[in-house]
Amino acid sequence: MPCAKFNSGETCKSVVSHLSKARLRHGENNIWVKRDRPVEERYQLSFLFSVRKLLLSWHFNKKTLEVDEDEFKLYWNGEV
Repeated sequence: MPCAKFNSGETCKSVVSHLSKARLRHGENNIWVKRDRPVEERYQLSFLFSVRKLLLSWHFNKKTLEVDEDEFKLYWNGEV
């Protein structure tokens, strides 16, 4: 996965915006671009998605499990 580091937040926003609008493809796959989250947020999300994966391995229904990436919560049947 390629990464890029920018000298300013404005430059980063501009590049991400332009690349997102370009709708790039590699073969049949879409290429998506988004600004990375701070490390602390990535660790929290990684933990939640790991718990979700564990629950799926225990045969929980995939449709009943949802990770809210904005609130950092894992929902099961709509409940935290």
